[in-house]
Amino acid sequence: MLLLFSIFLCIGVATAATQVLSVRFPAQVLVFRKLLHVLAVLGCAFAISEYDNTRVLAFLFLLFSVLLFGVVRYRWLLVSRGESWGIALFPLAFGVLLLLPGLDKAHVVNAAMVLALADPLAGWAGSTLARRYWTPLLERKSVLGSAVFFATALSILLWRYGWSTGHCWPLALLALLATGAEMFSWRGSDNLTIPFVVALVLQQWQNGALPEVDTAYFLTGGLLLGPVFYWRRWLSAGGSNAAVWMGLLLTTQLGLKPLLLPLVFLVAGSLCSKLNPEEKEKQGRSALQVFANGGLAMLLALLSPVLPAAWVDVSFTLIFAVANADTMSSEIGKYYRGQTYDILRWQKITPGLSGGVSVVGTLAGLFGSAIMVLLAGFVFPFSWFEQSMLVLGGFGGMLLDSILGSVLQAKYRVAGQIEERGAKAQLVRGLHWCTNDWVNLLSILGMVLLGLGIMAFC
Repeated sequence: MLLLFSIFLCIGVATAATQVLSVRFPAQVLVFRKLLHVLAVLGCAFAISEYDNTRVLAFLFLLFSVLLFGVVRYRWLLVSRGESWGIALFPLAFGVLLLLPGLDKAHVVNAAMVLALADPLAGWAGSTLARRYWTPLLERKSVLGSAVFFATALSILLWRYGWSTGHCWPLALLALLATGAEMFSWRGSDNLTIPFVVALVLQQWQNGALPEVDTAYFLTGGLLLGPVFYWRRWLSAGGSNAAVWMGLLLTTQLGLKPLLLPLVFLVAGSLCSKLNPEEKEKQGRSALQVFANGGLAMLLALLSPVLPAAWVDVSFTLIFAVANADTMSSEIGKYYRGQTYDILRWQKITPGLSGGVSVVGTLAGLFGSAIMVLLAGFVFPFSWFEQSMLVLGGFGGMLLDSILGSVLQAKYRVAGQIEERGAKAQLVRGLHWCTNDWVNLLSILGMVLLGLGIMAFC
């Protein structure tokens, strides 16, 4: 315990010193912040390596995270920019990982080392040396920064696990996945996603369940299909990259066969969206929309080494059954423009407005759920009864999406009409920050949690 106290004390002193030096030498704030990141995360890696009681350590990390959330939220110290929560996320990641059953502690240590060294080097290279930038999600990134991250992460992993020929491909694959986690980060979220990706993929590798041949096939096909999806305007440039990275992660953890569900969802959803060509769809679905519908599937795939197989199968199917039911219901219902009613208030509303239901749209949603569950029957060992329940689960998720859309999604009065986009002063119902992407994510999460709850008690 004295060791832990000493480590956390050193991190606290370094944090205070960073604040003092940043005020005195404002031109060097970036350097001070990166050095603090290295020291703090390496200190956590050392603590994880040397302290045996992982439950106590996990509790301390979670407590440390809460404290740091307060530091950022109330700007007690200016060690992090106000818009970034990264300083509070890395102890949260370590705390959660240490609580996962069956996860080798050594993988958490190595994940911390990748985060400690590769992330700040990439940030420094991107901000000081790069000349060309792009926005894969919501933050500006550089190709140079991503290349530096990949090279550093791969070097650390090869150093930790050995430079043998058999290690090169799986560790290069892992470095590529970790680079994607950094590339698609926002407000410091990579301090959470990088440790999760590295530690859990390493555990899959240790379990001997890493499908290396499948990932090679996927990379070949994904690099060919990604540009096609962009050319067809099914996905934007960022959306295409996000879909390829998501597919690679799913293949790494689950193999090729489960990719049938997201691939069919992408094709069916894209075709249905073309029934109602709108300005927002001219460039295809964005990376944010890809993650809103498939982000939980990625988290589920990451956790597959420490979860029961039945939980993974059911949850994965429900995720895409709900997403496909909602997409087909919304797009087909909007296309036929039948009488549409708010699901809770039962008042007529404009077809396509979130929270609305129609006869045609409801039937289309049921059909969309059934398609996805029938496909899942070729991938997972479901009985006919289980498939029937999953169809109802996807349909229920579509209804939950409508309920959340009616209650939570922002509605604005623009030129006398109720719209889903507008200024905060025009808000008449819902939460200003709650968009359709949030509603999709929450409805999928709610139905997955319900499904797992039923499995746990049955």
